[in-house]
Amino acid sequence: MKRIEAGLNPTAAAQTTFLLVTFDPKVDTPAELKHLEEKFELGEHWVFLHGEPGSIRELATVLDVQYREISEGQFSHTNRITLLDHNGLIASKIDGLKQPSDALVTTLNTFGDK
Repeated sequence: MKRIEAGLNPTAAAQTTFLLVTFDPKVDTPAELKHLEEKFELGEHWVFLHGEPGSIRELATVLDVQYREISEGQFSHTNRITLLDHNGLIASKIDGLKQPSDALVTTLNTFGDK
């Protein structure tokens, strides 16, 4: 996601929020998520969400992200980045680690023009 952020033009960068949602709210407390934000030097456009397990499962279902706990604090999950447009509709996805992000960056850079 940092590669995506680095490719944004100034308008798109100002209008984009990067959202990460924990699968493990028992371990990933708000304080722990704040620590990760500081550790990875994420800016104001990055948001970590902590919530109730049912709400997290519902969001994962909507975004077609599969996950399951495989051992205490360890999860197997879909590696997906989903881009939502201004209306909350899915505009683009990247599946897998280290996949090209050029198309998603191009889409984000055009959102500011609309």
